[in-house]
Amino acid sequence: MTEFIRCWRSGEPRAKTWREAQLSLLRKEEFSNPYFWAAFTLTGQWQ
Repeated sequence: MTEFIRCWRSGEPRAKTWREAQLSLLRKEEFSNPYFWAAFTLTGQWQ
């Protein structure tokens, strides 16, 4: 979530930021399990 908020506040689109935050966790072996990132969902206006 911190990665998402940091990038989103810098002006990136929410959907793109969300995807990048999830991919960054997948690349880290200790957080690649969906247990750490799958519970979070992006809702509302994505643009």
